[in-house]
Formats: sequence, C-alpha cells, structure tokens
Amino acid sequence: MFLPRGLDTTYVHQSPRPGNIAFLSQSGAIVNTVVDWSLAEDIGFSAVVSVGNQSDLNFFDYMRWVERDPNTKAIIMYIEEISDGDAFMKVASEVSKTKPIIAIKSGSSDRGSKAAASHTGSLSGSYDVYMEAFRRSGVLAVHTLTGAFLAAEMLSHPPKRYPLGSRAVVVTNAGGFAVLSSDYAERYGIDLVDLPADVVDELNEFLPEFWNKGNPVDLLGDASERRFEQTFEILAKHDDLWDMCFIVGFPPNNILSSEQLANQILKLSGNTNKRIVSSLLGGGSMDRGRKILREHSIPSFEELDFTFRVIGRVLWQQFRVSAPGLL
Repeated sequence: MFLPRGLDTTYVHQSPRPGNIAFLSQSGAIVNTVVDWSLAEDIGFSAVVSVGNQSDLNFFDYMRWVERDPNTKAIIMYIEEISDGDAFMKVASEVSKTKPIIAIKSGSSDRGSKAAASHTGSLSGSYDVYMEAFRRSGVLAVHTLTGAFLAAEMLSHPPKRYPLGSRAVVVTNAGGFAVLSSDYAERYGIDLVDLPADVVDELNEFLPEFWNKGNPVDLLGDASERRFEQTFEILAKHDDLWDMCFIVGFPPNNILSSEQLANQILKLSGNTNKRIVSSLLGGGSMDRGRKILREHSIPSFEELDFTFRVIGRVLWQQFRVSAPGLL
C-alpha cells in the first residue's frame, strides 16, 4: 500500500507522486509497472493498493475507504476475479455516484481466464457478465492501462465529469484533424451536430469567407487567438445545440501559442456548463498549454483517436450508444 502521507509498504523501487487517483490492483507486478510509468508521465496517486488474494481486506473495503478519502477524485481497479458479484454491484453502485470507477477486467479470453484462475486461485467467471455488471453499477470498463488513466483524468474533475448527451461540436485550426475528428466521432458513437444557418451566419461575420461552414469548425491554420475567442463566444451563446465541445490544436506558430489557446479554452469552459474536451497535439511545444488546462481541471489529450475513444466509451456506459470502442 502507498499513501502520499508517508506510508509505502509496497516493493516498488520508487514511491509515486501524490495525486487524486486511487489505484486498486489484484496484481503486484501491475502496481510496480504502473507506478514506474506514472513517474515519467507526471501522474500522481491518492492511494495505491495491491489487494492480493483478499484473504483479509477485499476490494469492497478499499472502495469504501477511498470513497471517504477527500483526496481521491477517481478510482482505477485492475480485477481478475470478484467472489461476491452482488456485493460488488451494491458497493460499486453507491461509490460510483460520487467517485468515478474505471475497471480493467482481465480474463476475456479462454487462456486469460485460466491464467487468472492460476494467479488468484479463483475462477474469473464470465467476462460478458462482468461487463454488464460494471455497466449497471456505473463502472466504466476499459481494456488497457493507458485507457484507464486517460478516462480517470477526464472523469476526475467535477462538476463537468460526464457529457449530458452525445451531441458534439469540434473546433480546430487544422483541416487534417477536422477530417480525422469526423471519422473518429462516427467510429465511437459521437454525433457531430449540423450548425443551423443562423449560427453559420454569425460565424461568417468574422471567419474567412472560405472556411468550411460546417462542423467540425475549421478556423484554418492562420487562426489567431481572437478568432478562437470569437468562435467560442458564438458556441457558448448557442450551447443548447451541443453537449460537448472538442477543441483540437496543433504545435504553435508565430500567430497562436499553446498558452493563448489554453486561455481561450478556459474562458469557454467558464461560459458554459457543457463538457469541454481538449486535444493539444504535438510534442513539448504544447506542454505549457496542457499544464494550464490541467491546473484548471480541463484534461488535455495528446492523441486524437484516444480523445474520441474515451468519450465514446463514457457515452456507451451512460447512453448505450452503438459504437463503444476499446480503450
């Protein structure tokens, strides 16, 4: 067990950083790997627990414990088997109302199920039954560690954790990413809304005449901070049309820096109660903008496919959209 208050009883070679994610794992080796990875990714934890075979304390005890922990904003669980499914669903249903729970369930294949039985001493049960139990309990099921932490980052920031629906608008200054955003949105069950004529007319007043006049809204590669600001003002005024706004930016040029874009995203977030999702794509030149957003509880994804995949998975859990995607 690791707590950022000076307690570390794990065999991990280095203690993780403090943060707001509780990680509960049925594998000590996965704990070791995740902690090592988190140090490079600057991810912190409110608690890290290897639950082992749960001969004394079990998942339910730890879930209740981190539920009461004010430092915990999201919970990630690596699960091989749950011995009492009804009790898990009861506890998870209650905890997930205030703290998002993301679960990685191993044993989806025949060989994986047998390996889990050998590792924990218990049969892992039907994978499909687990998936449905997770959904009914408000637990977000994912398939990769990377996906788990991306989802936790997005869901750990109240009060705008979850989108209110699947309607989306995309704003970008890169035509290529506008096209990819359209593809990913369709793939993962996200509905890009058609902009009404009156909204297009308002955007026409300040956007170049050859902008694409649709959604995604392509502000073009020479978009300035002011162009983003005016666009966001229009979208905030008409936020009854959409449930979430994806903002996609690429490495800075002499017109727009990542800090300027981040500041305009913050302003948009303050002017609407809808979910804002940012993707500042590129390398270290975008780090300053990402840092500003994360400091203000707006996660910034660094890979466009994962951005839409995470939201698609959340929508699947909430609304059973048709294309959940894999995380």
